[in-house]
Amino acid sequence: MKVNRQTLLVGPLSAGLALGVAELVAGFIGGQSSPLVAIGEAFIAATPGPVEAFAVRTFGTHDKMLLLTG
Repeated sequence: MKVNRQTLLVGPLSAGLALGVAELVAGFIGGQSSPLVAIGEAFIAATPGPVEAFAVRTFGTHDKMLLLTG
């Protein structure tokens, strides 16, 4: 089966578009409804305590911003 570049780009581009639309809608509804915030909070809840403590010690108050950027 041959896969071309267009086929490989459709998934990431559509996911990016969906995330962008969801963030735009969240901007009108309120910040806590943001999909990135929800995913970040779920990731933090699943992170072991020592790893979370290391991130807070290392990055200080910028730990969540770094997580969302990553």
